[in-house]
Amino acid sequence: MLGEHLVMLSIEQGAYFDLNPTAKLIWESLASPRTIDELCMIIHEDYEVSEQHCRDAVEHFILELHKENMISLQSPTNTAATETSQI
Repeated sequence: MLGEHLVMLSIEQGAYFDLNPTAKLIWESLASPRTIDELCMIIHEDYEVSEQHCRDAVEHFILELHKENMISLQSPTNTAATETSQI
């Protein structure tokens, strides 16, 4: 951890990722499978953001994590529960 940020190293991808506090909160919340709606509720506990903006940002981040093989989606839809994979 670097201040409020979380720095992660993916040996598989050969890259590191610097997560801002919001992304860090999402990542930590993925310790167990969550839906997009559940993740947005968690975000709303700490941040004032519109529901649509939250949903768009969470979906974008989840898809980026999936694209980098850092999580697996349990369903083909964007509202899927997610789980972390080994980094």
